[in-house]
Amino acid sequence: MAGDKPESSKTDNNPDPNSPLYIHPSDYPKQLHVDETLNDHNYSDWSQEMMNFLFAKNKVGFVDGTLKKPEKTATDYMPWMRCDAMIKGWLTTAMEKRNTEQRQFGASVSAYYTKLRSLWDEIESVMPMPRCTCDGCNCDIGKKLNEAKEKERLYEFLMGLDNEFGVIKTQILATKPIPTLSNAYHLVAEDERQRAISLEKKPVTEAAAFKAVYPQRRESKINSLDKTVTK
Repeated sequence: MAGDKPESSKTDNNPDPNSPLYIHPSDYPKQLHVDETLNDHNYSDWSQEMMNFLFAKNKVGFVDGTLKKPEKTATDYMPWMRCDAMIKGWLTTAMEKRNTEQRQFGASVSAYYTKLRSLWDEIESVMPMPRCTCDGCNCDIGKKLNEAKEKERLYEFLMGLDNEFGVIKTQILATKPIPTLSNAYHLVAEDERQRAISLEKKPVTEAAAFKAVYPQRRESKINSLDKTVTK
């Protein structure tokens, strides 16, 4: 009938509050749910506090891999994607860049690289990198994701080096194709070793030069004295 209201085509897409896919109206990505953001010294406490929060929010399945991503055709695909984006926002906010960024600060290249690897492993354990789940296809999504991660870590390693590595850093970035992270590390470590050898040789060379010049000066003074006495 003309006066009847048409049925609404809209549906409530927010799952039941008891579902891990439920998002509370007060939730938003840039919320900080831990006392302190992640830094070099508090990973254990930070991780435990973050996992406790996710457990209380019924969201642990998103970070431990037990709550698998649905197919795009599944009815819970969009709720899962919204929830996943929300959790990534929480984790990113709790790992501010300024607190997780690493620089060499005079450490050896080996110590600096080891510290970076340790940090990357810790972040990977909390925020696993997305992986291609295609079965029997020929796509290279997984390969591209790995390449992107490798390049990002390469730049982070190079940008954190001390200024004395400016030349080798420029050479690596100018190389085509750009070296892998492992190769770049070995190039920088070799540069460090060569400069250490040069510094060790420098005092010896300077001392030898001094010894060669000093006797000549002494002999010149003696000859001058002899000529004066003779006169």
